[in-house]
Amino acid sequence: ELESFTDTLLTIQTASATPVSPEPDIQPFKVRRPCYLADLRNAFVEQSNRHFVNLPQLYPMKVSVDGHGWVWGHNMTPPLAQVPIGELQEWHVFGVMYHPWHVHVNPYQIVSMRNDPWYRVGDFHDTIFPTQAGVATLRMNVDKFAGKMIAHCHILEHEDTGMMGWWNITGKENTSYPWAKSLDPTCYEGSFPDSFYWGMY
Repeated sequence: ELESFTDTLLTIQTASATPVSPEPDIQPFKVRRPCYLADLRNAFVEQSNRHFVNLPQLYPMKVSVDGHGWVWGHNMTPPLAQVPIGELQEWHVFGVMYHPWHVHVNPYQIVSMRNDPWYRVGDFHDTIFPTQAGVATLRMNVDKFAGKMIAHCHILEHEDTGMMGWWNITGKENTSYPWAKSLDPTCYEGSFPDSFYWGMY
């Protein structure tokens, strides 16, 4: 039987008729980012914009922010929190190991998380589901769009049984965070950069 076979099963040898030069190392590089993706790790966040988000393991499934939350059902729930447009948010999210946390409208940046095979501090995402971290600190540039910003667990059963909510983005539409260029002087405001910039570290 194959399970008891311990000898060499197969050997593959390859050869090239001509010597092959090793490929050169890939040089580090960076590209210009839009200002809504400026690096927020060293930015100041107002205390009023810092929130604790809890995604519980047990039923009832719901999203709680700063100790308050509602099971999403047939009726519209109150907003999870009021979010000023053109400012930064910082969320300490508990339970992301069990609930892939997805937010519509604005991407967020990971600013603190235990090592994970995929997710890294500094990355931008709209959904995270780390396998080795139950807590993540995320920052978001609330940029340009006012109104409802939906957030939910991306496991359909959890979402359908109530783990969904919305943040109310308040203020004037098209307002941007004013300090993005101080965080990243090369960031651009329009749809495209005026010229493509490839800068070496």
